[in-house]
Amino acid sequence: MKNAEQPITPIFNIEGKPTDLYSTAHKTNSIGLTKREYFAGIAMQGLISGQLGTAEIETVVKASVVYADAILKALEQK
Repeated sequence: MKNAEQPITPIFNIEGKPTDLYSTAHKTNSIGLTKREYFAGIAMQGLISGQLGTAEIETVVKASVVYADAILKALEQK
């Protein structure tokens, strides 16, 4: 699983395995947001409150994903 697909708040039981039937069935550690979704949401908040606050929705959405992907790329660099 890629870093972008990892959950922001993984939940494990004492054996280090996912604690929930949904997460086990979907081979994930959490049923919450992925890191990519979380970073995109945070970027969107900043963009809306700043210069892009009056931009078209699609422009803000695309820019948010670009920022999220840039953050994940930077985090993967060693």
